[in-house]
Amino acid sequence: MALAAILTLALCLRLWRLAAADSYTDEVLYAFRAIGLVDYDTSSAQTTPWQWFAEVPWWARLSFHDHPLIFFLVEHWSISLLGVNLWAVRLPSVLAGLATIFFTYLVGREISGRRTGLLAALILSFQSYHLWVSRLGIQDSLALMWVMGALAAALLARRNPRFWLLAGICIGLGVVTKYTTLIAVPLVCLAAIIYRVPWRRTRAWWYGLALVAALVLPSVLYNIFLYRARGHFDFQISAALGQHVPEWTFRLGRLQVGDLSDRFINFWKALVYANSQAFNIFSVLAVAWAGVCSWRRPERGLRLLLAGLLAMGLWFLAIGSAYRFVVMAVPFLALAAACLWAEMIFLSRRPRVYLALFALWCLWELGFSVNTFLRPRPWGPVFVTQARINEETRNYGFNQLDTFLSAELAGSLSYLIGDPDYNFLDRILAAAVRRQKEAGAAPRSLVIVYDNRLNFLASLWTLDRHLLYEGWPVMDENFFSQLTGAEREEYYRRQGAKEFIYIAAAGPQVLRSGII
Repeated sequence: MALAAILTLALCLRLWRLAAADSYTDEVLYAFRAIGLVDYDTSSAQTTPWQWFAEVPWWARLSFHDHPLIFFLVEHWSISLLGVNLWAVRLPSVLAGLATIFFTYLVGREISGRRTGLLAALILSFQSYHLWVSRLGIQDSLALMWVMGALAAALLARRNPRFWLLAGICIGLGVVTKYTTLIAVPLVCLAAIIYRVPWRRTRAWWYGLALVAALVLPSVLYNIFLYRARGHFDFQISAALGQHVPEWTFRLGRLQVGDLSDRFINFWKALVYANSQAFNIFSVLAVAWAGVCSWRRPERGLRLLLAGLLAMGLWFLAIGSAYRFVVMAVPFLALAAACLWAEMIFLSRRPRVYLALFALWCLWELGFSVNTFLRPRPWGPVFVTQARINEETRNYGFNQLDTFLSAELAGSLSYLIGDPDYNFLDRILAAAVRRQKEAGAAPRSLVIVYDNRLNFLASLWTLDRHLLYEGWPVMDENFFSQLTGAEREEYYRRQGAKEFIYIAAAGPQVLRSGII
């Protein structure tokens, strides 16, 4: 009953105003391609195998050039069910966030009892960093779910070896969701070593290992055939191996990783930017307390938490400490905090005092998260009453523009269909036109031109998706000027255009330079 109430609270916090924030982060790059399961996002700075061959090879559909396929598949199914909108884009992250809370409860229960598990789940339900990752359509909510699921399964395998099958499924699906979930492997090994979970003579463990191999096979085949065709692996692996790929010389994410000192500093910066300082202070105290306790007495649960946090720290030093990476440490910090609160509330001589302090702490955390993500205009200073990370969850008018365009284009199909550069685009447009005609859409001679200063990612989702998936002539002002020259609108009027929609930036907050 208590766990159900916690999950209900978590669901409400994640669904409330879920689609209110504009989409101008990396979630656009996933959602845009997930609509049609197409590894193409119009960028000339980072082309893909879909653009390198006259016909898309069969193996190029096993993965995408920069990430494995699972998250794109999940988003594709969500969009197919709910339509092309931000609810569909973000709902998978919400559900993955709930699953992460459940798995965190299981881990807490296994290492320190049911009450600790419930406290950890409660803390995570309104924790600001986890709320952020489970309200955006990015892979990391799903990736975190697989990591915690694998760890929970490894601990449950102590009593029932069949849970090794679940661990194998979580690790395998995690790897083909995002490579960063490989951290689950040392975490599972640590759990098996510290708790002496039997594995070598357990058939379920070997079956779980076989499941991992089967699930990662598509990505393995993709990289094998990509290497045979082009002499390098996918975007992430080629970057890790230092392979030079002319089509991928611009690697913004890798540039932001920095050196070891940058990664160390960015780890702490991410915690400061994404968490309340009350959470940071208490979780650091909890980790220190766990270190002292595990030194003085054989607390296997605390040792697992400490070893897990150490493994994650080393992992972040290797891969970088971006917001979306460091969030993987949050369930471990929540578990450490839950262990300390449980010690004070249930094992001390003043349980009522500590229970009151815990209630006040939780109310502050809840208010901090609500103010950060659920209020249209957060109140108070950043770092005190709101998290800095909400810079990625604001509204600048693109959602309203999306609503306007969707209503404006509803029931119509473009009279002006261009000649795509790639065969796969031609097939996408042909299918779109066929569907629109079957739905009784009426031809409309309309051209849409937008200010080239608009944020690229927001424009890709709000505007360019109507070009790729619906065939509407949508272009920025620079391309329009290059194409039409001095003729301007007359160029298209001669081809039958009768209407033009111009979209301009309303202020500096929507210009390219201030957002990404």
